[in-house]
Amino acid sequence: MIVSKITGNKYLDESILIAISLAIICYLGPVKLDFITEIPTTLQSLLVVWFALAFGLRIGMTAVFLYLIAGGLGLGVFAGGASGWNHLFGSNGGFLLAFPIGAFIAGSLVQILARIKFLSKAKFISSALILFISQISILILGLFWQSAFIGKTISITTIYSIFIPGLLIKTAIGTLVLVFISRAKSQILS
Repeated sequence: MIVSKITGNKYLDESILIAISLAIICYLGPVKLDFITEIPTTLQSLLVVWFALAFGLRIGMTAVFLYLIAGGLGLGVFAGGASGWNHLFGSNGGFLLAFPIGAFIAGSLVQILARIKFLSKAKFISSALILFISQISILILGLFWQSAFIGKTISITTIYSIFIPGLLIKTAIGTLVLVFISRAKSQILS
């Protein structure tokens, strides 16, 4: 985790980090990126797991739940600026509803790996794996929801060719941002 004390008051620090996380997820979440696949990639799944990885389980989960509530209440923070409870529980809602699960996985894994001395030294490799595992869990749960909702399944080769390239790119972006912020923090504190 890259979090450190901001004010010295635990509750105020967590509130600040939740607000920062929520603001960034709401601002960048609706952005659609067009990579090499025919389905646009969004930063949503990366952001919701990244903040749980960077700031911890409680902060990440709280920001994700507030994000889902904000989108459900009508703020255009979902992919492409979508919002509303019908979007949250529609055919793509499984991806959104899997966000807290992905954040939980990321936050829990970072806590577990922090206790394992060997893996705590390989922090950035471990972080990349956590980001990938957390995002793949969101993808799998979202696709299960979607196939149950519309009654149509997607083949593994289609999933691999359409979704995995964007997932790998987002994992690389998330890891690089973590590296840059960690190094900047080390420079500032030294």
